[in-house]
Amino acid sequence: MKEGSTNYLIIDGWVEDTRMDGKCAYVTADPYFDSASRTAKACNSGVRQNFHWEFPGEYGADVRLRIS
Repeated sequence: MKEGSTNYLIIDGWVEDTRMDGKCAYVTADPYFDSASRTAKACNSGVRQNFHWEFPGEYGADVRLRIS
């Protein structure tokens, strides 16, 4: 980063549903400050959802995987 620039968080990844159970796999990122959370979802066995999230002004986030 250049001097005087702000923090910038980037989260890249994917979530994949691997079971034929009628549920979906979700990845959610909740940044520590003011940015809105983001969620990627994959439903049906074999479905993969890629994501690239950018959060200007953030330095970290809680990232969770859940099945629902």
